Formats: sequence, C-alpha cells, structure tokens
Amino acid sequence: MKHVKIPETKLNVSKICYGAAHCAFEDEEVYFKCLDCFVEYGGNFLDTANIYGKWLPHGKNSNEIMLGRWMSARKNRESIILASKAASVNLATLRDPRMSYEEITEDVEESLGALQTDYLDILWMHRDAVDKPVGEIMDILTRVHTTGKVRYFGCSNWKPDRISQALEYSKKNDLVKFIASQPQWSLAVPNESAVVDKTTCRLDEAGIKLHTQTGLTLIPFSSQASGFFTKLNKNTVSEDLMKLYGNESNMRIFKNMKKLSEKTGYTLTEISLAYLMSYDFLTIPIIGSRTPEQIKDSVSAADIRLTGEEMEFLFS
Repeated sequence: MKHVKIPETKLNVSKICYGAAHCAFEDEEVYFKCLDCFVEYGGNFLDTANIYGKWLPHGKNSNEIMLGRWMSARKNRESIILASKAASVNLATLRDPRMSYEEITEDVEESLGALQTDYLDILWMHRDAVDKPVGEIMDILTRVHTTGKVRYFGCSNWKPDRISQALEYSKKNDLVKFIASQPQWSLAVPNESAVVDKTTCRLDEAGIKLHTQTGLTLIPFSSQASGFFTKLNKNTVSEDLMKLYGNESNMRIFKNMKKLSEKTGYTLTEISLAYLMSYDFLTIPIIGSRTPEQIKDSVSAADIRLTGEEMEFLFS
C-alpha cells in the first residue's frame, strides 16, 4: 500500500487508516495480529481515542492501553502515524464536550501515558462545543501545541460551517489549524431514525463542497458502513445493521455495485472504499476490519479510483 502526504503537514500516511475503536474490548492477541497484518500490507496510520473503552465497567481508555502495548512490543512508534481524540462528550450525558484547555490537556496526558509515547501526530477534537466561539477553541489548541505533545490538529463530527469558521480564524490570526476533518461517511446512507448517537455528523453536500473548495483532507469513519454491502451479499446482515442501513436507496446502490463488480472485477469492499477516494480532494478512509482477511480485502482498494461515470452509475 502506497503512502500519501497530508497537505500542509510532514505526515506521510498510508492511503487507508486503521481504526481501532472496536478493539477496546476484544482479545489482545487477535488485536495484535490485525495490527501486524495492517503494517505488513504497508499501513502506518492508526486512529484511536481517549474515550474508547471508557464506557466499559472498568472505565479505562482500554483501546489506547492495548495499542500502547503493541507499539511497545513491536518497538515501532517512530514508524507509526498516531491519531487520538480529546474533547469527547460526557459519557453520562452524551453531550457537553470537554473543550477547556484543562480538560484537553488532561485527555492528552492520559492518552500519552496509555499509548506509551510522548507525542501524538494528530489530535482530533472528537466533538464540537457549538456554544463556544471557534476562535476560543483554536486559541486553546494553539496553547496545547506549544507543549510539543501534539504535532497537528483535526476535527471530528464538526459541521461544515464551523470548520470553515475555524479555518478562517486560524489563517487570520496565524494560529494552528485543522489539517483534516473526520465525519461519518460511506457509500451506504443510514436511516436517521436508527442512528443511536445523534452527536455524530455525516458528510453532506455542504461538507463535500467545503473539502472541494479548501482542499482540506477528509478522513472519514464508518467508511464501510460496518460491511453492510458485503454482508448483504453474503446474507449475513444483522437485524440492527439492517435497521440502520436497510432502505430503498441502499438496495439500489447494492444492485449497481454488483453489476460494477462483475464488469471491473473489484470486490464490493473495494468499490465501497474506492468511491470515497475518487473525489477531487484527498480522502483517507478509516477501516474497522476485525480479521486479517478483512484487512487484506480493504487495503486492496487503496490504489483503485472509480471514473466519474462509474460513480454516477452507482446511484442510477
């Protein structure tokens, strides 16, 4: 898998990022095998968060702890581009992002300890404190940057207008800026009524316009919709997954994906990811593969680009 440089940074990352959220509560041996497999295929970009695992009874950021053990065992921290998240919602209320300087630095310090490192390559603001002026937030992040513990910043689950305001404020005041955005985005469109976490933001037309105009890098999560199309093809879709993605639009896309697969030889997984990477702005999908076999299928999409006609055909 080839690497690409994120614009306006010194970060050379694999074209696909490995999201580690599901590993907050899984077997460490299985987790290590998946991470090893991702690296063997050329992957070097890993995404986690301070909150991953804190919803479990032990209340610890167990995903970061597990990931830290893996990097320590493999002695590969310097070859990994590591992204984590602060400013997550309060688990008791599922709102009220922890966005003060003190709360963000507390998250950073806890993450660094768990990950067994002294810096993060990217720190995402996991949610937006919409009642706080974006200028105040960017001022805080600039203070955090002066500690030398965070190289770059990004935003996750922020709406386009707030991202635009943040970019403009940072440029005007010569402050650190967001180098990428992380919304939810996949070829499958979810049923809004079935979305459990209403604080997540899906990439919409306004978001696509923002990334097209600014060139801001897009690093979407849930990029494969939990494998919806592949599972649909195998008749293994769970009731919950069907509730989330079972709609007329996705069924039409699924039929067209199968036709495109027959024509091109691409798998449904490859088509799902290639679609996201075929826009004019840089997109680095986050995958949540749970087995080495799934990782192999996903990373094979890294160098595939769909034509404009093929992209339009999927929605015809």
